[in-house]
Amino acid sequence: MFFPAAIFDCDDTLLDSMWMWRRLVPEVLARYTDEDMTDFCARHETTPMVVGMSEFVEEHGPQVTVDELCEDMIASAQRHYETDIHAFPGAAAFVEQCRDAGIRLAVASCTEPAPLRAGLDANGLTGYFDVIVSAGEGFTGKDEPAIFFATAERLGASPAETVVFEDSPRAAATAKAAGFPVVGVAWTPEQADALASVADLVITGGWPSVTLDQVQEALV
Repeated sequence: MFFPAAIFDCDDTLLDSMWMWRRLVPEVLARYTDEDMTDFCARHETTPMVVGMSEFVEEHGPQVTVDELCEDMIASAQRHYETDIHAFPGAAAFVEQCRDAGIRLAVASCTEPAPLRAGLDANGLTGYFDVIVSAGEGFTGKDEPAIFFATAERLGASPAETVVFEDSPRAAATAKAAGFPVVGVAWTPEQADALASVADLVITGGWPSVTLDQVQEALV
């Protein structure tokens, strides 16, 4: 019998979108500081936007509010999600396998609700999911397990019954420590090595390289 529930990350798990965030966030912040924000952006990849922008305003004190920064980011991101962010090859087919097997499905993402839904809608993925959760709903991000617990609860499943699919080693480690089986989705050898230390299974060949049966066998 297949696991009854699954939670999928969105950015760089289902959608090829982190390239956009890694370009967009520094571009927006560069309007307000000349400092190199590479480390800052990397540190906040698994936190809600409002948390990162609040820290930025506190540290740099630009003549802009947190709300204005977030509105700028969200509007720019939403345009990208609607037009030039695409699902990874095979992602929809794998999610469809899960759906056809009767698995209850959710997305849990650090992306704000509007661009998150825009990206899923644009790629025809929204209808597969019973639950869509954004850290922008008041969660602290994926360095804490609250978003995973809340999403599993909305699916009507316990952590042990809910497989988490994640590309971020930090988020994967959070889910694993909270009692969730974890499948890592790696796109580089370095990412695969980092995920291997926390995940029960690591997908290294993209979504076409794995079947639901193989995932189930690895998690038994």
